[in-house]
Parts: sequence; structure tokens; C-alpha cells
Amino acid sequence: MKKLCIIFLALYAGKASAQDPNFSQFFANPLTLNPALAGTGQGEARLGVNFRNTWLGNTSPFTTGSLAFDKAILKNKLQENDRFGIGGYALYDQSNGGALKSTVIAATVAYNKALDANGVHNIGIGFQGSYANRTLDYSKLTFEDQFTSGGYDPGIPTGDALNSKSRSYMDFNIGASYRYETQKLNANAGITINHIMRPNDYMWDDLNGKRRFTAHAGGSYKLNDDNRIEVNAIYQSRGNANELSLGGAYGLQMNANEKEPLGFWVGGYLRVNDAFYPYCAVDYRNVRAGISYDVTVSSMKSASQSRKSLEFSVIYRFTKKSNEAPAKVTL
Repeated sequence: MKKLCIIFLALYAGKASAQDPNFSQFFANPLTLNPALAGTGQGEARLGVNFRNTWLGNTSPFTTGSLAFDKAILKNKLQENDRFGIGGYALYDQSNGGALKSTVIAATVAYNKALDANGVHNIGIGFQGSYANRTLDYSKLTFEDQFTSGGYDPGIPTGDALNSKSRSYMDFNIGASYRYETQKLNANAGITINHIMRPNDYMWDDLNGKRRFTAHAGGSYKLNDDNRIEVNAIYQSRGNANELSLGGAYGLQMNANEKEPLGFWVGGYLRVNDAFYPYCAVDYRNVRAGISYDVTVSSMKSASQSRKSLEFSVIYRFTKKSNEAPAKVTL
């Protein structure tokens, strides 16, 4: 191959995440995790923003960002504790100075049914349709025949074709979930099947026409009025690529003001055979803001020269009344 090492690393990293943008804080991105979670957040609606910068220190890092919104509707027409949710997200991913770009726009509907009068046990199903585009611009890459004894010369024409390749397609995902909700314990588990239509991607022959399967579980437990713990885990598989991440955090209520609650979370997660990432977050009124910092522990540590990855997440929960005393922001 005439493409240099940096494009090889881009392809290698893509295979590790099964060709789908991958967030360390998967638990803070419910619509990309499982469409059945649409409309299950606290409050009237939920807005989420995620941004990830992979391999800090590289002149052309991998960057991924998403913006998601979901809410429960038709509350007056459903049985008590049932939820009909709608939502959508936009996602953007690029690497190598913009040579490789992906964009996704998705719409989601979900229905969650309470199995008892108090809404303790709930099951849900969700459906998601998306439009995706992926572009590889060869003109932004460097090639072997552009290097001379004097160094790299972009003015030298390459013998390789510089035609950009672009692929757009529709895609569909389906998910199911189970939730358990009490005053002390909130728990959830679910499964998702992505790429139901098995779209072909001209760049990844080994994953063309393959679905991605995701299983996830998590929850939070209230130890007392000021302390709470939460745990989350996810397993993903597509073709020969698979990934397991798990971990948790400890939460401490910092004040006793019901109208201005302030909480702090600290913990860590492990992406097995890849990276460990410390995680911390702050809850203030209707907002949870989190940050994580990936430290590579796999064989990719040498290839990436120990470069790290930084990720931010923000979840804003809309409430019906501005003077309503908000609870902690949860998924």
C-alpha cells in the first residue's frame, strides 16, 4: 500500500470499534446505545451532547461528536407509568485531517410498558431509522511517491488515483429493554441490533453486510441520603470485532439544598484489552456533566505512542416547572 502509517492506524482503530463511532461514556448517550431508551429519562425531555477526541497529541486526531434529544409524549392518553418516546440524534466523526468523514442523522420511536401498578417493572421496545454518509477524500492523504530525498513535496503528482469516494445509505436499528425503578434502586438491561438492512460500506470489506449486536446493563443504588453508587457494562459484536466495557462510579451529595442540589461522581471504566478510563461528573440541578480520560493499556499503546483520549458529556433534563426541585440526572 502506498498510503502512509497514519491511514493504516485510522483503519485499525475503526476495526476495533466495529466501524461505528464509539463513546467511552456509552451510558451518557442513550439513543445511540438502545432506541428503546427514548423517552425514559427523568423530567419532560432530555438533551445530550457528547464529544470525543481520540489520540491527543496527534496532528490529525479522531474526533466524534453527537447531539441527541428525546422526550415522552401522549402521557394523557396512555396508562399510568407507560411511556411513548420519540427522539433523534445527529452524529459526526472524522479523522486524518478530515480525509475520512462520517455523518449520521437518526430518528427514534419507543414504547415502554409498565408491568405493575407502581411502575416498578417496565419493558420497552424501540425502533430507529437513520441516514448515513461516509466519505474518504484521497486528496487529503500523503503517498509514498510524493516523498523525495529533500522530504515531502505535495506539489509532486501521485500515481495513485485521487478520486474521492462517498457512500450514503439508509439504516435501521431495533432495541429492547427492561427497567426496574424504586426509591433506592434503578436498574436497566437491554439488547440492540444495529444495521438490520446490512448496508454495504465500500471501505470495510470484512464488515460489509454484517449486523452489530449490543447487550448492556447498568443501574444506581442509593446507599443513604448523601451517597449513591452506579455501575454500567456493555458488550458489542460485529463480524470478528467485539468489545467489552464495564465499570462504575461513586456519587456524593455535596449539599442539602433541595432546590440547588449539587453532587459529585468519581469512578472508572475498563475497555477490556484496550484502555482504562477514569471518570468524574458533576450534577447540578437539571444537568450532569461528565469527563473521562482514556489511557491505552493494549498493544496499541506503542502504535499510538501512548496518546490519550478525552471525552466530554452533558445531559440536560427539562422540567415542567422552573421552580421544581430537580433530582439527580440519570439515564
